[in-house]
Amino acid sequence: MSSNSPFTPLKALAPEAYSHRFFRNPSGLSDLGDPMIYKEGDTYYCYATGAGKGFYVYRTKDLSDWSRADAEKTLCFAGNNWAECNYWAPEMYKYQDKYVLFYSAQYGPKYDLRLGIAFADSPMGPFVDPLGHPLLDTPYCAIDAHLFVDDDGTPYLFYVRDNYDNIIGDHKVSQTFGVQLSPDLLSPVGEPVLLTTPQEPWELLSGYFIWNEGVFVLKNKGKYHLFFSANYTSTHDYCVGVAVADSPLGPYSKLRQNNPLLAPASSLETGKVIVSGPGHHAYFTVGDELFTSYHVNADIENPTMIRTLCIDRAGFHTDGTAYICGGTQARQLLPLQDLGLKNLLKDARILSDGNTGLLTDGDICVAETSSLYLWRGKEIRISWPEAVKADMMMIHHRRAEKGTGRIIINEQYEYRFNFADIGSLPGAAVIVGFEPMEITSCRIVFDQDTCIGEILVVG
Repeated sequence: MSSNSPFTPLKALAPEAYSHRFFRNPSGLSDLGDPMIYKEGDTYYCYATGAGKGFYVYRTKDLSDWSRADAEKTLCFAGNNWAECNYWAPEMYKYQDKYVLFYSAQYGPKYDLRLGIAFADSPMGPFVDPLGHPLLDTPYCAIDAHLFVDDDGTPYLFYVRDNYDNIIGDHKVSQTFGVQLSPDLLSPVGEPVLLTTPQEPWELLSGYFIWNEGVFVLKNKGKYHLFFSANYTSTHDYCVGVAVADSPLGPYSKLRQNNPLLAPASSLETGKVIVSGPGHHAYFTVGDELFTSYHVNADIENPTMIRTLCIDRAGFHTDGTAYICGGTQARQLLPLQDLGLKNLLKDARILSDGNTGLLTDGDICVAETSSLYLWRGKEIRISWPEAVKADMMMIHHRRAEKGTGRIIINEQYEYRFNFADIGSLPGAAVIVGFEPMEITSCRIVFDQDTCIGEILVVG
């Protein structure tokens, strides 16, 4: 810092003092795929492909540490009497007064996949199949079941027609379908409707076999967002996209400037892939924050069906478009509710020479498709009508950003930073922790035009 600065240097804490607030991808929970996380009370439950016949549930109270959950995994579903193998893609929900598990498995001795359903009184199981036969009587291979319940309580089943027996033109094609379900979830209402098929260039990278799979639906501001994975899971190119509709069963449109939402990433220094095949995701909420779980290839050099769990934040911009803050490899804050903290910036008045709304939309702008939502400028002024108590600030900058800047708190304390010191891992941020203090104002001044994804003032 310049010796003639009018400000007192901010005493920053060593990273070890606040390391307990963060998690990092990949999670360490490996040899699984298609992960879905459900939270109840103070416990997280993870369901995934990988148990052989049936499914395990992994349980933890700490989203940053799944090592104990891996050691203490429980077989929550031991299978059914109509399928011997290929138990894939479990999704678990609380529906009415029961816990319900949707899944796919091989029906009979041939490669003939079907959807199944099972119920339990606890998220730990044991789940029991009440039907003794597949949920839907489809004349084709069906996988990746997903339950969506609309605001009026109507349940819908979304799933995928597998490309094993679906030849369209010059390709074997996986497509997403949807159908309304009866209130007890045990039978369809009407016929399944075709919703999406791979057709965009970023979905057609796997050659003869092409995919739209791993479907998940969220509703936001009256719009239905159908998320899906494209390309082959055991390649770098596996990724997540979205299509949007005005009703649950479509028609759905893929927004070209919004896709893919979650994609592979490479090292800026070497060009080698460092996030390989992120996909088959599911969403869960913690407090008012939306998160997504997904898998990546454990062996980056030679991708196989050995995959590992990752977690990142997600959400919707004010214009209604969806985003995923991934795939990150740098430290990310644990859910604020779990930490007993909040982002105080959302209660502040913000003035800047850029679009200030982009500083609090939740998107840290990891994905290339989020570049339209980067804040651009040189100075940000933050103030609160009454003093707030904070002990940390984070600045999520554009991954390739260069340059320097400073944080000035209460026009008294100054912290200087250099983006070169932060590194270039996806999701990296300037993180400064300090002893709790009351703050009424804060300025962030960059020494050059700068691109920022998100700012957090934590307390």
